[in-house]
Amino acid sequence: MKNVLFIVLAFVFTIKVCYSQVPEPISVGFASVSTLDWKKILINVIRTDNINVTKYIYFRAEDNSNDYKEIGRSNSNSFTDINVDVNSRSYCYKVSYIDNNGKQAELSEPFCSIYLSNENANIIKWTPFSKLKDAEPVEYYVDIVNNNGSINRKTLFKTNELSATFNKIDRLEQEFDMYDEAKVRIRAIQPTSFKVAGIPYVNLPLEVYSNILTIKPAPSIFLPTAFTPNGDGMNDEFLAQGKGIVEFEMVIYDKWGGIIFESKDITQGWRGLQPDNDTPSMMGNYIYKVKAKNKHDKTIEKTGVVSLIR
Repeated sequence: MKNVLFIVLAFVFTIKVCYSQVPEPISVGFASVSTLDWKKILINVIRTDNINVTKYIYFRAEDNSNDYKEIGRSNSNSFTDINVDVNSRSYCYKVSYIDNNGKQAELSEPFCSIYLSNENANIIKWTPFSKLKDAEPVEYYVDIVNNNGSINRKTLFKTNELSATFNKIDRLEQEFDMYDEAKVRIRAIQPTSFKVAGIPYVNLPLEVYSNILTIKPAPSIFLPTAFTPNGDGMNDEFLAQGKGIVEFEMVIYDKWGGIIFESKDITQGWRGLQPDNDTPSMMGNYIYKVKAKNKHDKTIEKTGVVSLIR
């Protein structure tokens, strides 16, 4: 009789422990800007081995805070967040679920969408693909996008950094030449390992996308380091070269800081003369300052030294 009572009590205790135990949190979740219209964020959860789910609960952080509010419930392991502005910032999410025993799991670790921006003249930067459990380092690619949102071409450029200068992105210059602007997105790949239904997935390349960003070329100015105003018709003029320049200013200074030449016309350079435009300047180094603006209202300024050689 005592043995039977002991078994019954042990069974009841086991049931109580089972029902009181909080289910383990989801370990693999990620968010991507939707490729259907590039306006929504698609949340995906991978249902790993030890999770039994009847319903998923999705949460979003409000106003870039740690205050996560429920935004929806679904029987599906994916959820589309429509109340977002993907072109203004990144959005962070957590996911919980209800298990077969009616228990709600703890919230997952946060994961965020990738936000791509262009704050400097010739640099794009983006927020990171949230680090997943049992994952390899993330690789980021910059893709060029057509006006209708389809992918024009996937560039060869990839990086582990969170920014890129225009001149490092292959085929971008051709895009600028053809259309005077370019639409780009970030494609991020993070190989991650987990099990689903007993099947191991090793370094499965999870892929997410950023918003689409329109970028315009920054002003490009080339200035030689030396010139030889000797009248032979070769390299006689210190001349700036640039494309798409609508405003231009160049000032040349002597070694005492006096202005000896000024020009507001990019086609008019310094011929190595004094302000009287007749007396040759002495051989030596001269400081220049150049300021230019292109038709996209982007400005570049350069200061340097040019050598006058006779």
